[in-house]
Amino acid sequence: RLYAGVQAAGRVMLSGGVSGVAARVCTHPFDTIKSRQQVAGSLDGGARRLARASMPTALLSVLRDEGVAGLYRGFGAVAFGVPFASAFYFGGYEWS
Repeated sequence: RLYAGVQAAGRVMLSGGVSGVAARVCTHPFDTIKSRQQVAGSLDGGARRLARASMPTALLSVLRDEGVAGLYRGFGAVAFGVPFASAFYFGGYEWS
């Protein structure tokens, strides 16, 4: 009986970790653009244009200048931490 509970907990936590990474894969480009726009607002020169650009315009600008890799800069740290955080979040929610 205990083994079944541990097995269920493992499935829920694994599902939480996988879903957390999947969600971040979808949303990380938008967080990257948002962060770049926030930083660009404090800079002088051409970078300041990014701060005033709309999200689609900024997204296309990064894609044109850096490619898809530019949208996922910094994703390694996110991919390392998110599975654990999501796993414990899902696990805590399921058994609270």
